[in-house]
Amino acid sequence: MSRWRWDQGRLDYFSVESLRKIAAVFVDIDGTEDSDPEYDPLREPLVLRTELPFSPDSYKVWRNYARVIKLSLIASRIDGRYHCTDIAKSLVSGEMASDADSYLLTLAKRIFYPSPAFEGFDASLQRVYPMLAIIKALLTGRFDVNGLSARDVCSVLVGNNVTGLEGLEFYSSIGETSRAPEGDELRQINEMMKVMSQISFLFWQQGHLFIDPSVSASSKTDLYQLLNPDEIVQDLPEEPDAAILMMGSLDSSTELISEAVDSHFVNIDEYSYQSDATQAQQTFQEGRRRLINHYRVERNRRLREHFLISSSEPDRCDMCHKTSHIQYPWVNSLIEVHHKLPLASTVRVQGNSTLLDDLVGLCPSCHKAVHQYYRNFLRDEGKSDFTSKEEANEVYECAKRLYTSTDV
Repeated sequence: MSRWRWDQGRLDYFSVESLRKIAAVFVDIDGTEDSDPEYDPLREPLVLRTELPFSPDSYKVWRNYARVIKLSLIASRIDGRYHCTDIAKSLVSGEMASDADSYLLTLAKRIFYPSPAFEGFDASLQRVYPMLAIIKALLTGRFDVNGLSARDVCSVLVGNNVTGLEGLEFYSSIGETSRAPEGDELRQINEMMKVMSQISFLFWQQGHLFIDPSVSASSKTDLYQLLNPDEIVQDLPEEPDAAILMMGSLDSSTELISEAVDSHFVNIDEYSYQSDATQAQQTFQEGRRRLINHYRVERNRRLREHFLISSSEPDRCDMCHKTSHIQYPWVNSLIEVHHKLPLASTVRVQGNSTLLDDLVGLCPSCHKAVHQYYRNFLRDEGKSDFTSKEEANEVYECAKRLYTSTDV
């Protein structure tokens, strides 16, 4: 019975936004040799791009942060040279730059124990896919009310020697065991689950991972059928760094799982990104994917419930300032959650909860109008997304300023 592991204390580095910036650095320096003990080719570009500390300065970045980069399948270091993966390139300028679920679910299908990101890697040993096991356990519905905690993972999943390959009936039938966390295992599993909570249909609250309760039984079945390890990881080289590089290769299978998520959360034609003659086709397609990512996040019912419970004015629209239960006394709340960050962003987790600072409540009419304002702005600017959270917030505030009340 092996320990489940991750890299603790690095949550800011594992946010999808940070990983895209980290990936950009490794794409830029792909093939660079790191042989000078007095010079670190990683430190300056990583600090500048991410605005995160890569401490301590007395050590080279790779020594302390290699596990983050390897677990994220962004890069490897072979014979003293850095090599970025296909996944890194996709995070910068491919499908994963627009679609966080595509990236995170690909990780779930490729991260296994014993991992080449840790010591003791042996390609011949039986594999355990921890993220697949956690998602499958959530799909059973048995954790819908109380959520799944890291301690539950140890007792129910690790204690029953799951591999992540079993059928849904197996995860529905297994019970608790006496398996207790070993050492810092609880903290590491906790960190991995927080990283997973960036998937649009998952949600992290009070130390527990939940699945969006609006996911239908048929959608769960469709999703489960796609939760299998990617073929690319079946025959890996024995050398750990070479194995990481191969695990980061891409093929057409990455598109299938994001399409399955899309089929549940959005009507792609209904929310089509508007193209015109002045806009390049690539920008049009990227914008469309980013909007889909945006709608997935906003439609997580668990996120909406948490926002409304935590809000001091849960029934008041942030734009028109109308209170729906006053206008419609028979309705509890019509408020929808609007995510103010760039379209390709995920929700952020801090401590034991999902951050609410990036969210506002809007009535359906204002919410639809804001999205139309976004589409107009991005079209006019020839962009597929906002360049920063500051720009996204400013555009939202501009829409609020332009709103004209019809009240007399």
